[in-house]
Amino acid sequence: MRKWKLIDSKEVLIENVFTVKKKKFKVEDDSVEIDVVEHPGAVAVLPRTEDDTLLLEKQYRPAIAEEIFEFPAGTINKGEDAASCAARELEEETGYVAVRLKKLGSIVTAPGYCTERITLFYADAKKAGSQRLEKDEDIELVQIDSRQIWSYIRDGKVVDSKSIALVTLAFLNGLLSPVRQLS
Repeated sequence: MRKWKLIDSKEVLIENVFTVKKKKFKVEDDSVEIDVVEHPGAVAVLPRTEDDTLLLEKQYRPAIAEEIFEFPAGTINKGEDAASCAARELEEETGYVAVRLKKLGSIVTAPGYCTERITLFYADAKKAGSQRLEKDEDIELVQIDSRQIWSYIRDGKVVDSKSIALVTLAFLNGLLSPVRQLS
């Protein structure tokens, strides 16, 4: 493996959530320049209620021009830790609170050009109030039996990678039942 050494970094775009930088690396006797999206990090939560239902969100995502199913998620605010962000996003987007919150791991979304790392959580969730959505959020809360999630993934209803990773890690941690037979 060749050794990469950062030799220059320039901001080319600064937005509310992310910054794009042009980074130049020395790689042996050559140099390589890449654009990097720097992201503060995010969380995603797989919430399960007392009656064994999972809380999915159905929302329109303008970047891909589709309505998709996904689990509650959001960007970590400056000075906020991942667990606090997960609890906050769960309550804001669903009206449920985490009775128990368990960290399952993390994923990187696009390591070829983006620093975003999403910390994944499982939550035992209890209804506490109503959604408190931000103005750019239009979220329909959908409750499904926990065993249905496998067919949602198989049938392409859940295409969001962080949600698929959540289900996989919840299963590997013994928090979701295995697939017996998909009907």
